[in-house]
Amino acid sequence: MPMTLFQRIERLPKFFKFSLVGGTNSVVEAVVFEVLILCGTSVILAHVISYTCACINSYTWNRHFTFQSTEKFFGPQLVKFAVVCLITLTLGTGLISILVNVANLQGSLLKDWAAKLLTMALANITDFAGARLWVFRQPPARQIGGSPAGCDACWEDCFDCWMER
Repeated sequence: MPMTLFQRIERLPKFFKFSLVGGTNSVVEAVVFEVLILCGTSVILAHVISYTCACINSYTWNRHFTFQSTEKFFGPQLVKFAVVCLITLTLGTGLISILVNVANLQGSLLKDWAAKLLTMALANITDFAGARLWVFRQPPARQIGGSPAGCDACWEDCFDCWMER
């Protein structure tokens, strides 16, 4: 039986919690970025440092608040999260380098922030996908008839079941 719209909406709170944590990450990242820019740090280095600070904040809050992880703080989830952050940092640094060096988005506070905001948007998408689908993914308790226990949908209609294939 296909999932109803209501059943699909029930799955949204994780994204909203992730977005709330993401908001705090954005504040951390923005404050650190701004302080570093005002101190004369290059846009790219300021991006790397501010994103790293946001990752530390993100891991701490997402594992407890968003995904209610019960694993050890310093364990496999941290390694996976660091990998996701490094991938996102690499993509973001590439993007901000292009924006700064090719599109000439640097030299004024407005241009610095335009480059940073575009990079932060990319990071939010890749971080959520990595956290939800890999880092904090809970394996099904057991399989019943081809789908996780408690799943009322078939493999094709249930996103979680589809991701298990």
